[in-house]
Amino acid sequence: MSNAHSADEAASTPEPVIDTPPSDAPVFDELLTSNGTALLDLIDNLQNHDVSHIIHFPQIIVCGDQSSGKSSVLEAISRVSFPKDSAVCTLFPTELVLRREPTRKVKVQLKPSSKRTPKEVKEFEQWDYETTNIEFPNLVNQVKAGLYAAAGIDPSTSSFFADRLLVTVTDPHWPPLTLVDLPGIISAANPDQKEEDADIPWQLCSQYMANKKSIILAVIGADTQTNVTGIWKLIKEHDPDRKRTICVFTKPDLAQYAEDTIPKFVEFATNKTKGWHYELGWHVVRNAGPRDYYPTLSDRDAAEKEFFARQPWAKRLEKNQLGVNNLRNRLSKLLERHIREEMPTLMDEIKEKLAEAKQARARLGDARPDTKAQRDYLTQLSSKFQRIVEYAVSGQYETETTFFPLEPPIGDAHVLRTSIRNLNQQFYSNMRFAGHSVLIVEPNPPNTPPDKPLRCWPSFEAVDLYDEIPSTESEPEHVTREAYLKEIRRESTARMGIEMMGSVNPHLPSIVFKRQAKPWRRLAKAHLDNVCKCIWEHFDLVVDHIASKHTAHALKHRLLYGYLEDREAKVEQKLEELLKPYEKGHRVAEDPDYLLNARRLENDRARASTKLTLETYQHGNKNMNFHPNPALNISEVVNALHTDKEVSAGESFFGNTLTMIQAYYDGAIRVFMDNIVVLAVEGCLVDGLADVFSPTQVAQMDEALIKKLAEEDKRTQKDRKELDKKIADLEDAQRICRRGMSSV
Repeated sequence: MSNAHSADEAASTPEPVIDTPPSDAPVFDELLTSNGTALLDLIDNLQNHDVSHIIHFPQIIVCGDQSSGKSSVLEAISRVSFPKDSAVCTLFPTELVLRREPTRKVKVQLKPSSKRTPKEVKEFEQWDYETTNIEFPNLVNQVKAGLYAAAGIDPSTSSFFADRLLVTVTDPHWPPLTLVDLPGIISAANPDQKEEDADIPWQLCSQYMANKKSIILAVIGADTQTNVTGIWKLIKEHDPDRKRTICVFTKPDLAQYAEDTIPKFVEFATNKTKGWHYELGWHVVRNAGPRDYYPTLSDRDAAEKEFFARQPWAKRLEKNQLGVNNLRNRLSKLLERHIREEMPTLMDEIKEKLAEAKQARARLGDARPDTKAQRDYLTQLSSKFQRIVEYAVSGQYETETTFFPLEPPIGDAHVLRTSIRNLNQQFYSNMRFAGHSVLIVEPNPPNTPPDKPLRCWPSFEAVDLYDEIPSTESEPEHVTREAYLKEIRRESTARMGIEMMGSVNPHLPSIVFKRQAKPWRRLAKAHLDNVCKCIWEHFDLVVDHIASKHTAHALKHRLLYGYLEDREAKVEQKLEELLKPYEKGHRVAEDPDYLLNARRLENDRARASTKLTLETYQHGNKNMNFHPNPALNISEVVNALHTDKEVSAGESFFGNTLTMIQAYYDGAIRVFMDNIVVLAVEGCLVDGLADVFSPTQVAQMDEALIKKLAEEDKRTQKDRKELDKKIADLEDAQRICRRGMSSV
């Protein structure tokens, strides 16, 4: 529907200013109940202690499509004139803070958005003043002109701004309340606007609606198509359960021009339409039209009351759903209930913010004007550092709850011992799965079930405790035993020396072993790198937890990182030491278990080979019977034929060579894995980790190093001052909440 009244007529109509005559004063008492007064005074008291930039308080936000009449609704609630005609629209959020004080005054501040440059922020300081009388619509135009000038934009265009106009108005009769007028949502930029300008109202409305302590007044003009208004999308995002939104129809008088639309709006307002039900319900308010002029806002309320006495409004809707006076009553109850519901959360939030502020303040320490104070500060930090790292290394996480998370994710460097153990287990899994260059496999008998795994080497099935930890490595190449023996034969032929016929080059086992164990270096190096990375991350977390940003940076780069680099160099040397016997030394095995393992491997292979031969033969001769006694099975025959014994000299010497290599490998990999964990990880990286920054070291530092580590910059001094104020404000807020809630 189009408005039949012209903008020129509206421009010539004088607007009421911020002036509440005594006759209008009782209207604000409608926003207060006996118990609600104390609650709202409590919120007002909290706001006076300057914590609104830290804690979100309950407020009423008015949002809707452009020209939906939302500013008129805000004016009717607040008794403050907002620009509402078609010639002026809200181009930035206007936050109106109403406070009850003996005298009436107005404080105006223009809060720059985070995208403003330091120069622009400086220019905005001119919009920070107090006055005893102000015409609000004129102020909006002045601010608009200032923003356009600062941005170098043509005043004849319509651009939106993310900056926030904060207007604090005090009056002896007004309740403490926060009302926010947001830019109207538009579906597309007009010819005078940039395309991105259409996104700004969406972003601003979304930002304010995200505060779950806000009551959302969704304003819908009766001269628009209800189902296409953009406000529904934002409500669905921020209030999907429709519990804190009250829908307000405006301009019902304009709907009179299209009689078929009135039943539709009335049906919505009954709150019974499927898909349009809101827990807080619907309301209808008649705006002051462009041709309407009322000496006082009370006259405006009287005209509205007369309008809603007509049909169908009075017949189909409840009386408390009609008019701004009833809306005030509804908001009074809603706001009181909302504050009651939010107070426990608000108090928890204050407690949490206070704990965070105190922790940040503790990191800064006291002022450090001289070397003694700086050394004392470092001594305190080193004691905290040593204590936390010792707890982390020993796994005593419950003793320092401010640092160690209750439910850390896998790999969290806070819980250092847990993370290192997880890395160790992953290392064992990777070595067992991919520590060998090739996997030697042997075929199963013809009648073996298809799901039975192949016999293979290396195999750790009997002792593998880390099946629950999958390897992160790709599977090695699969080679049959027959093919691998051919490779050994070829290698032996290529390296023949002066050995006797029927024997192999004495260097051949060493060559085959080195080739099979080639992945060890890569896997061990990757594991040690991961442990080093975890320790670096842990140190960063600890230092950031105990020290200010400036001091933490100095400690890391001038002290701790140097110690960690020394430990990394040490563990690299240890890795070379542990690899040397397997990469460069001779294969010497004096452990008797080595020969026993070799015999076991050979006998196991012989049993499997004989069993395979017999089962294959029997499979081809189904009617054959080895013995008249049918109870005698093949396994018993095999066990009888192949008892544990010395490896016969008649065996293939290449097969024997492979068996000896297998036995040596199985023992060597276990020793190597244990050495990496015990000698490299623990011995070179973890042992003494808490002593890299200790009170003893601080006592031995020269003054130059003390100054470099602990001298505070101007930012630290500023942060300390701000945190002291923040803590004091939050402590006051906490006391106010405790005392205030005891009286309501």
